[in-house]
Amino acid sequence: APRDFPAALREILPRGAEIFQEHDFDPVGYSCNACEGEAYLTLHFSPEAEGSCLSLESRGFDAVQNALLEAGETLLSPGTIYRSGPHFNPCDDFATALEGEILTKAAR
Repeated sequence: APRDFPAALREILPRGAEIFQEHDFDPVGYSCNACEGEAYLTLHFSPEAEGSCLSLESRGFDAVQNALLEAGETLLSPGTIYRSGPHFNPCDDFATALEGEILTKAAR
């Protein structure tokens, strides 16, 4: 991922949001979790030659989620986009994982 990606993410998150479990992978890739009150964001970005991945789960950061999805579509030009329901809230408990379902599958 571009090395300025974490700084760009901080600019679009609300000022009070806490970013934790942040990893910047070498040569490319980035993942983190962010929380503010009941709102959470879980992000993994992995641009690869064989197939790129942007995994994003969010509750309460709707504007941030929409901006990240648009940026991911622009950068990665995916053939298929899967949107699934909520799996877990990292602000509450990583051990509590609920199975999600595919809500939208948009073939491009």
